Amino acid sequence: MCVKIEDDDNINAPGLQEVHLPKGNYVRERITDWEKNLSQIPFIIDKISADNLVDPERYIIEFYRSEKELFLLIPIK
Repeated sequence: MCVKIEDDDNINAPGLQEVHLPKGNYVRERITDWEKNLSQIPFIIDKISADNLVDPERYIIEFYRSEKELFLLIPIK
């Protein structure tokens, strides 16, 4: 989960880790009804990896826009 850190947030709380996402290009893929379709994620990553040079130094991001819509952002070079 990504959130903006506010001045009064305790980022040292147990279970939290601060990670900075470097900027760069991403391929974005939308998954609808994501709770029923999570098994698609590895196949989408494989498909995008076959068509693009994926950047292994950056994180793949799962952005849960709503209860029905998930955006998978895969970093590319």
